[in-house]
Amino acid sequence: MRVIALLACLGLGWFAGLASAYFWPSLLPPEPVPARISQAEEAVKARIRDPFSAHFRGLKEYKTADNSYVCGFLNARNGMGGYTGWSGFIHMMPQNIVQFEPQDDRIKQGDFRVDWSEKCVSRAAENPVPNLQK
Repeated sequence: MRVIALLACLGLGWFAGLASAYFWPSLLPPEPVPARISQAEEAVKARIRDPFSAHFRGLKEYKTADNSYVCGFLNARNGMGGYTGWSGFIHMMPQNIVQFEPQDDRIKQGDFRVDWSEKCVSRAAENPVPNLQK
């Protein structure tokens, strides 16, 4: 009888542990972020008005023979305190250059779209580096 009670308690504890990890994923340890992605985040934050408000998503790293690119989307506050909405950016290594998608329709967006297509979209089909950030 004690063995059955002990097994029932162990099974219940195991189930509670799985349920807590499912319903509260913040209890799980954070996944490691690749170094180049964290470098890209820092480079982008250094070039915006309010670096503490920066939110990133869809960050992916692509490599060529001599360069590395991190492509992703950024949402940050503008000078008036409102969020601007998600816009794309490209971080190029080793030059440490950040190229932002223009927010204003009056600014020519052609250059950014060409670079996005060449560095991010076409490279994704060739050989994306698996990223750990979601």
